Amino acid sequence: MSRAAWMCLFFNLFITVVGAQDKDSCEPESVCQKILAEIETGRSELASLSLSKSSGDVRYTEIIRRTDGAERRRTVIDFEWKEIGLKIMNLDRGETRVIKIIKRGPQLVNENNDFVIEIEMRPSGLVWNDWNTAFKVVNPREGGRWAVILNKYPRRLNDGSRQDAIYSPYSSVLHRQDLIAEGQRYLNRSSSSAGMITYSRYNLVRDSIKPESIIEDEFLFLHRLELPEFISRLALIEQADPFEFYEFEKGNWRYNPFERVLILLALNGESAYGLTVSTASASGLMQFTKPTWNTMMKLFPWRNLVGFEYGPRIHREAMSAAILLENYNFRVLKNVFGQSISKDKNLEFYLAAAYNGGIGDVVRAVRNSKNKKTNWRVELRKIKSKTETLDYLDKLDYLVGLGSQKE
Repeated sequence: MSRAAWMCLFFNLFITVVGAQDKDSCEPESVCQKILAEIETGRSELASLSLSKSSGDVRYTEIIRRTDGAERRRTVIDFEWKEIGLKIMNLDRGETRVIKIIKRGPQLVNENNDFVIEIEMRPSGLVWNDWNTAFKVVNPREGGRWAVILNKYPRRLNDGSRQDAIYSPYSSVLHRQDLIAEGQRYLNRSSSSAGMITYSRYNLVRDSIKPESIIEDEFLFLHRLELPEFISRLALIEQADPFEFYEFEKGNWRYNPFERVLILLALNGESAYGLTVSTASASGLMQFTKPTWNTMMKLFPWRNLVGFEYGPRIHREAMSAAILLENYNFRVLKNVFGQSISKDKNLEFYLAAAYNGGIGDVVRAVRNSKNKKTNWRVELRKIKSKTETLDYLDKLDYLVGLGSQKE
């Protein structure tokens, strides 16, 4: 197929997917649309809201359960006390209020008699989750169902200074099908756009780039893995809490953790997960570390990725970098196992495991499984010292409809 034909195919795919999604967006005057509109106006309202804080700091510990049954002690250093600004909304009548609460160490202090705010503890035991803490409004004097739709959270940085974050946190009262659908549309648009931009840029400069920068001519992702869906699944897997996932699968937790991710995308759009940094210093929606991001910039200079300071926080850029990383991982698999790997029924799982834990361990596990005629996940479990990659694969099982099957 000619380059022009490929460009036409990608363009038509992009327009078809995005157009269909836009047609089903939140209906005007729906609760979903009103929530998103109030969030938008609330950003300027909270930006001008003055909040006080203490000059001193406090240190406290939270105990969080892990998927392997162990407990992790999380030490938090914060201002001794600080005010947090909240925009709350009556989901029945559409009314809104801007109020303040006080965080004193790990404790929440209410000074507003009309609205009592509490925190929803997550299954792992996590209470405070910074700007994404799950607040709930209990026994409001005015009645009705109220939700915290936006908060202004004064962050204590490592050097003791303050930086305010304005964010729409998840809470169970916002676990709504219309917001879930809106988040899915947003995620699909972003992944489709990332694919379109990546491959269109590649085709524009293909004749002038170095061989090591070439994307596979098979266009693997479009034909075998359905690129937008594959990259969307990676985003959901990265951000869905594994403890909550297993509790949900066992029936111990009511709320689907993948839907939680979609709701946050609906509420926050491009700013969703913009401040998220893991304990391994991985940033943004797709959880890139600086070394990996810089490697993608070096291997694929023609893509002109934005630098690490901002790039992982831009969803389209982060998803484009994920496409490049998985292209690199596939190339390694093909070099080791030959072209037949592209027809392997476990290919997406190999690439997902490589995305999380590195391609080297996946190659070893697959090679060992072929030599011993054993399950490659069994071999991967022998290699991996941490369970995160195995959690990652279990989440992918759920998303592709395999449930507890381990093919």
